[in-house]
Amino acid sequence: MNGTWLFLWLSIFPLFLFGQVYIGVNGGGGLNDLVSLRVAVPVEVQLSKSWRLQPALVYTQQHTPALLFRLSKLGDYRRATIEYIGLPILCSGRFSLPPFAVYATAGPELNYALTLKATLENSSFRQERLDFNSLQVSRWSVSVIAGIGLEKVIHNDCKIRFEFLYLLGLSDIDINSESSIYTEGKIFNLGLLIPL
Repeated sequence: MNGTWLFLWLSIFPLFLFGQVYIGVNGGGGLNDLVSLRVAVPVEVQLSKSWRLQPALVYTQQHTPALLFRLSKLGDYRRATIEYIGLPILCSGRFSLPPFAVYATAGPELNYALTLKATLENSSFRQERLDFNSLQVSRWSVSVIAGIGLEKVIHNDCKIRFEFLYLLGLSDIDINSESSIYTEGKIFNLGLLIPL
């Protein structure tokens, strides 16, 4: 456990050389049926008055309707869900609109799939865990994220934010060369950032 804390500290410490650093938590869900949950631990670095860099560790439940055609041979499924752990690196430009700040953000995200599950048509809760290799689905995925947000400074320089993000898959997760599957989704997030 001490090694984990040391690794985290050594990872975050160089960011202090750039300027003010915040760490936080945000979470939300999809505005369509393609994402059900997205939770992140972001670290925000103030590069200048108008620009921020924000790496994060993200967990996303991504639904992939294109997989249902492949699953129809195995059973009667209504939803295929891939659980990803991801590393986005976003750059944000902002301007002040007192008492808020408005920002636009964009950047790449590298994802690794933890599990692939399918929900049966006749059950809302029963899920079957599926094998990536047998379905010819890659665990790795590259996406790009773009969005807009609203931020307000509250007590002790902490910040709350509301943001709308669009997640677009750049890499084909289908190993089969005859077809392609891309991940995407529209997401609403609510977050809190605390200065370090």
